[in-house]
Amino acid sequence: MTRPRHLSVVLAVLAIPTLARAWVYPEHRNIAIEAVKRLPPQQAELLAKLWADARIGHEARLCAQPSEGNQGLEPTCIDFAAWPAIGGDHSCSATNLLHNVLDTDWIIPVAQVTAELDAKLAAAKNEAQRSWPLTKSDQQLAGADPEYASRASASTAHFLLYRTATVRDPKTYVSEALVAGAPPNTLAIYAIYHVTALRFAAVWGDPATPAEARPQLARNALAAEAFGLHFLEDTFSAGHAAGSWGDAAERKGTHDYYDAHGLEASDWLNDPFILYGDGHIRPEGLDQAARIVEISLSQFLEATDPSSRAASAVMNLELGEAEKAESFDTCKAEQMPPQLFDREAVPLLAETLRYTPVPSLGPGSASLPRHRADIGAFGGVAAGGWFGGVTGTAEGSNTERAGSMFFAFRGGVGLEDLAGPSGDGQVWLQAGVGLRKSQSIACLTCAGTALAGALVSVPSRTPIALRLRVPFWLIPGDLLVATPILAFTSMKTLTKMAIVSVNGGLIPWQAGIPTSVGRFQFVLGREVGLNLYGYLSGPDTVTLTPPSGSGLSEPVEYQLKSMEWEFPIVEWRLFRTFSGKQASSLFLQLGAGYERLTGVKPVEGTGPTLNPENRYLMFLRVSFDGRQYF
Repeated sequence: MTRPRHLSVVLAVLAIPTLARAWVYPEHRNIAIEAVKRLPPQQAELLAKLWADARIGHEARLCAQPSEGNQGLEPTCIDFAAWPAIGGDHSCSATNLLHNVLDTDWIIPVAQVTAELDAKLAAAKNEAQRSWPLTKSDQQLAGADPEYASRASASTAHFLLYRTATVRDPKTYVSEALVAGAPPNTLAIYAIYHVTALRFAAVWGDPATPAEARPQLARNALAAEAFGLHFLEDTFSAGHAAGSWGDAAERKGTHDYYDAHGLEASDWLNDPFILYGDGHIRPEGLDQAARIVEISLSQFLEATDPSSRAASAVMNLELGEAEKAESFDTCKAEQMPPQLFDREAVPLLAETLRYTPVPSLGPGSASLPRHRADIGAFGGVAAGGWFGGVTGTAEGSNTERAGSMFFAFRGGVGLEDLAGPSGDGQVWLQAGVGLRKSQSIACLTCAGTALAGALVSVPSRTPIALRLRVPFWLIPGDLLVATPILAFTSMKTLTKMAIVSVNGGLIPWQAGIPTSVGRFQFVLGREVGLNLYGYLSGPDTVTLTPPSGSGLSEPVEYQLKSMEWEFPIVEWRLFRTFSGKQASSLFLQLGAGYERLTGVKPVEGTGPTLNPENRYLMFLRVSFDGRQYF
């Protein structure tokens, strides 16, 4: 298999789909905390016994209680309530979940990052106050959990399978979702892991099980149930009920839109409710999800009695098959395997699944409106201008007013990000023409010479206007330099660098800050403009009028070429609209730059010698762009 070339590697790496999480870590954990609170005393005691066995040999890492409640901003242990949060987003299977909880040195920092996020979300009063903590936590999690970004995949595992017909028949729908070969989906993954958990719980509760085997059985049972609960909780996310079809741009855009704005839905018993998604959970939504998680936990704890209905329903499942099922990789799976359970387990699953939201229809008539993220290849146009001040470095130089307009064509690719509206995955190259206003200035660089006080008349000029925007990891251009090296040595490292770059950089000082009046972003080094004067249709003609004893001498014409660099520093996106595959935005940019002369000579071949200085500028740039995604 040959390695891709430089450009294709950049685009392929940067365009890796993001993790389609439904609830953020603290929301998953809070749902589990509430569910544990609701358990009747006898079952709460059973959970405590299971947890006590699971802690044997891991007392320092695992908390004393299955649910520790509010651990403050610096938790020092992991409770069972956190396991559903770690499942799915910080692990790919129940086996992987156990390893990450018990053996890694990054899981406690992850818990601490998310504890801070929990406090910030609880205090947020608007979308802007919610967006920035989510952005910051994603950056911190990407730094703490080495696989957080690269664990993302194009799998639909965290989504409900969309309905293919208007018939609201739960039996037909569930059979389609759980059948072997179906796309990975939340219900099927929950079913696999819940049934597996029941089997481990039944063996743990069997009096014939040796005492020395019980701690590992307890860990296996709790891990399987927690991993399944992650996906059961995901079903109550708006974006995961509505955004389960289309290309990556449609899935992400639809997911993000309904998570933030809500989605009217109902369960299979026709009870209506409003769903929200990651970072936007409401008390009624937490209550609703916790009620179903409690049912699942009750079945799980019931199975610890070998004579119970729950244990009997999974007795035909071989323990070896259950152990194998615990390693089912939801990050890489392309289709569901055959289900493990017999007909006896169906009523158990129905007790939870009938309360899950009815998913939206798939492509075709009566489907929900779709939304799109800025993902994929695009072409478009941009227009605008800037005004500001220009000055030189010579003694006595004053600041002159200047302005320019431009029109350009733009082509590039929109890349996915972890941080939603705070990420910036735009990579584009822009080429067009501009129009710089005329100037008439004193030759300040001529001080102390015979040309002191000379007038310089610069006509309006038409530059070739070029512009480039590329995200970076730590310093501008580093990703472009690293790509041809890491593409052949460590694609894993390159992937992580690229995803961090898209999401604001390593620091992350270039993440966008959404507010109620637009989106602000520090962009120095992410975008650069170059205006080439005198290169489009020949050098520009500049007139120098030297002074004389009686006034001014005859003017002398010079041919001039120059390069003007623009470096935006701060950007304010006033609005962004997206419809179908078309997007438009209006930006204000505050920046600086300089103009360097690359050629100057008299038109007639003779004339006073000029050594013009570089000119420096500060500007406010207004830019409107429209793009068509392919």
